[in-house]
Amino acid sequence: MKSQPLADTELDHLSAVLERFGDKRSMNLEQLDGFLAALICGPELVPPSKYLPKIWGDQTVFEDASSAQEFLSLIMRHWNAIADTLNSGEVYLPLLLEDGSGIAHGNDWANGFLRGMEFGKEDWALC
Repeated sequence: MKSQPLADTELDHLSAVLERFGDKRSMNLEQLDGFLAALICGPELVPPSKYLPKIWGDQTVFEDASSAQEFLSLIMRHWNAIADTLNSGEVYLPLLLEDGSGIAHGNDWANGFLRGMEFGKEDWALC
């Protein structure tokens, strides 16, 4: 069964939560998409306990356990939607944000992908 991709409103909510982390090392939505894509197609399975701190940086900003659970649920649904697309043989279209001129550069996505490649980097060299 294919995972249900996040709706635009859910992506907006996820983006807003990511922005609240406000740390230099935290990710925006585009970086998160690249990061998860790298983890999914990477040479080893990385547990959430290892990669989640890379998403929110040095601090987490959750009002309560319910908001943390909602955030994790959105992350896992996005993970599953990416994995379903990659495993189906369909073309995966990265989530790219446009700048003020309407241009999607993809730099944040690429940086997120590179950050994901840090996990198992020795094994990536063998791929």
